[in-house]
Amino acid sequence: MISKCFGIKFYCLCTKENNQEFDIVDTNSDGKISLNEFHNYYLKKFGKPPTNDQWFKFHLADKNNDGYITEEECKLFESANTIFQ
Repeated sequence: MISKCFGIKFYCLCTKENNQEFDIVDTNSDGKISLNEFHNYYLKKFGKPPTNDQWFKFHLADKNNDGYITEEECKLFESANTIFQ
């Protein structure tokens, strides 16, 4: 499934079907994706760093601006993104 959450080339981390992908990105298993985990995952998955658009969407999804995306924040962002497409 292609992500509506993080753009065309980022596999969706937010839907229930792809919860496993969220867990893969969350390498320290703390229940949230850090900026570093996001960057490293993107490099590994696509062979290049996240684009400015990807970083912008990361920060939009990070509702409380703590530098992490929780599963709940990701799901809320996915819901909002689906509504506005």
